[in-house]
Amino acid sequence: MKKLLQLSFALLAASSASAIAADLRVPMKAPPPVAVPLFTWTGFYIGANGGYGGDRFRYDFAVVGVPGTARITSGGGFGGGQIGYNYQVGSWVFGLEGDIQASDIRGRVSAAILGIAANAGSKIDWFATARGRVGYAWDRVLVYATGGYAHANVDTGAGITLPGVIIPGAGVAGLAAAVNVNTSHNGWVAGGGLEYAITNNLTFKTEYQYLDFESKTLAAAGASFIDVKPTVHTVRGGLNWKF
Repeated sequence: MKKLLQLSFALLAASSASAIAADLRVPMKAPPPVAVPLFTWTGFYIGANGGYGGDRFRYDFAVVGVPGTARITSGGGFGGGQIGYNYQVGSWVFGLEGDIQASDIRGRVSAAILGIAANAGSKIDWFATARGRVGYAWDRVLVYATGGYAHANVDTGAGITLPGVIIPGAGVAGLAAAVNVNTSHNGWVAGGGLEYAITNNLTFKTEYQYLDFESKTLAAAGASFIDVKPTVHTVRGGLNWKF
């Protein structure tokens, strides 16, 4: 009987201990924090931009060997697109970019004296650049410098109107003449900008560029000639989509 009681008490104690152990909550370890990846500028991108530019058209000329220079202030809007690639190493970002712009940057001058009216001017129809970029990034903010090759297509025109003359049977008539020349100019470009990543794919940039183009001859005859040389400061804003 004594052994039976001892065995009963042992079984009761064991079952009670098991029940208590089942009710106890085992503390769970918190999962390790998930690292949020930093934004990277590495990758291809494509975008659009627009802005305002201007400086001057310089005309170097000679009349029967006597040289001279004239300048016309220029200004106008432009817009186009760009494509490029960035590669980030630490905080440094290296890239290549090409862009092309339709342009309304123009300058014109007119004058009249003793009934003779004259006008002349030039317009950059379009320009393009191929540039390298190097910048420093603070996560989603990139400050960069850029420079490289530039090309422009320029349309130059001039006209003159002489005072009216009496033509028998036709009354009073004026004489007018006009000339138009299209030239292509190579050159260089340098500038810098700031770009901000709005999302992981969409970025906004604002940029300054200075473009300096070669001089091209508009007309030449013997010891007389006239050349045109454009220079342009541009300020633009744009959006890029990064892949």
